[in-house]
Amino acid sequence: MAHPTLEDVAARAGVSRALVSLVMRGSPKVGKERREAVLKAADELGYRPNVMARGLAAGRTGMVGVLAADLHDPLFAALHDGLADEAARRGVRVLLAGGGGRPARERAALGELLDLRLDGLLLAGPRIAAA
Repeated sequence: MAHPTLEDVAARAGVSRALVSLVMRGSPKVGKERREAVLKAADELGYRPNVMARGLAAGRTGMVGVLAADLHDPLFAALHDGLADEAARRGVRVLLAGGGGRPARERAALGELLDLRLDGLLLAGPRIAAA
């Protein structure tokens, strides 16, 4: 099943795509009735914003990545908890990847994180050699 789009929400609410975009960005330029209609339509359709598309438009993703050498190590769990708390306060999402202590897996995970063009990347004890 395809994810509902801004166009789907606009059609359901009987408004323009541009108005839906304003509502989703929290613009104060939208009246209460229209805002409620858009939010109701979005809820009925199960709409969720596409954060990747938003990141492309904004030139930043609002996400940071963490590559941890061993996700089973309590140190990395505590590090992630603290980082996630601070990121939430700043409105940033955290993507966590683990290498399982295997250099080849760490290299692959690092490549995947780099491919996402995140706003930041924290390497927490990787075992791969610096390039």
